[in-house]
Amino acid sequence: MKVKKYWLLAPIIVIALILFGCDSDNSEDNSEEAARLEKERQNEEKIQELCSKYNAVTDWKQRFQKKTLGQHTYTVEVEDALIRADSRPILFYGVADDIVKETDKYIVYWSGGSYVDATFDRVFGRYFRFVLDCTPSQVEKIMGKSVSFFEHYAIIAQISEVEKVRFRLYSGESVEEVQLETADAFLAKGKCLDLLFVPDKWTDEQKNK
Repeated sequence: MKVKKYWLLAPIIVIALILFGCDSDNSEDNSEEAARLEKERQNEEKIQELCSKYNAVTDWKQRFQKKTLGQHTYTVEVEDALIRADSRPILFYGVADDIVKETDKYIVYWSGGSYVDATFDRVFGRYFRFVLDCTPSQVEKIMGKSVSFFEHYAIIAQISEVEKVRFRLYSGESVEEVQLETADAFLAKGKCLDLLFVPDKWTDEQKNK
């Protein structure tokens, strides 16, 4: 009689263990998702604080995003967006492509946006690059951080000059200037006021596992 009772209880125990295991997995997944969302919220909060500190313009790209594929963006439009009459700096997201040391300063070359954003801009016929004077502490911060493919920085920049990228062909003593026709590529020069590292969500999750 006791043996029969054990056989009856066995399936119930197995089902309970399965359900408990599923609940445990779901609980763990929910905890990881909550932690990820909290970290994302904290990053957004830090960026907002940075923008508020410098009264930075965050929506300067909107006017260009309204343009259709193949529609040109003009230098004067980019100047109006980046070099403002009210002297407010801008916020942009970028990847440091190169760092050059000059006599009394560092110059950092930035791709505008993350690698994904930059590729998207190229497809739609516009591309922004930034050349900014940076302090030694800012350069130290950049060089001290190993950045993955999807990671980037939030940069507050005071822009003072904008030009359209052109190629020059040299033949002996003559110089022929050729303007790009296939893309609107712009070079914005100025000063880096501040920057903040923005980790990639997927990469950061993998590091924590």
